[in-house]
Amino acid sequence: HSRAGWMGFAAAAAFLVAVQMPRRRSGILAAAGVVAAGLVAVALAFNVQHNPSEDYTRVAIWKAAEQIIDRFPLTGVGPFDFSRLYAVVHVPDADATAFHAHSLYLTFFAELGILGLSAFLWNVWSFGVTVGRRVRKAPPASRLLALAAAAGLAGVAVQGLIDTMSVVIFGLWMPTMGFALAAASRDWEQP
Repeated sequence: HSRAGWMGFAAAAAFLVAVQMPRRRSGILAAAGVVAAGLVAVALAFNVQHNPSEDYTRVAIWKAAEQIIDRFPLTGVGPFDFSRLYAVVHVPDADATAFHAHSLYLTFFAELGILGLSAFLWNVWSFGVTVGRRVRKAPPASRLLALAAAAGLAGVAVQGLIDTMSVVIFGLWMPTMGFALAAASRDWEQP
């Protein structure tokens, strides 16, 4: 069971609840309630089955990512080359191999540097601004479809804080952004 996955789900649900509420304050309060429920569920249900050694493994990998970032801050080590340098910089008692930094953002920073991370964050910001502008004019069904796709991306972004889902990032991130933008810009309802 992935605690990060469940928190991503809670974030996606909170996002969808918040943007669907007619009043902004009510949406924020409802979203906070969803996130709080997610935190309680993770604390009560998933820590029972959680292997504490996974925490050390993750922290050791994060420290190695910091070492890589420190050495290559501007451009990173290159896409998918985290594992190559991890073998050189990891602490002695850490896992011998790691294919990513167990954090979407640390992985991007280590592999792409500040330039690549900035480009990624600009892309996400531009998407948010554009989809926000489009959903204001979209009919209800199109609006909901676009916001549901955006909520999924928000969930992945939260899960990405402490986990990396390569298949989702490289196979589904951009198509889902495109789907959300297309859904928000067309009238899918029948006349």
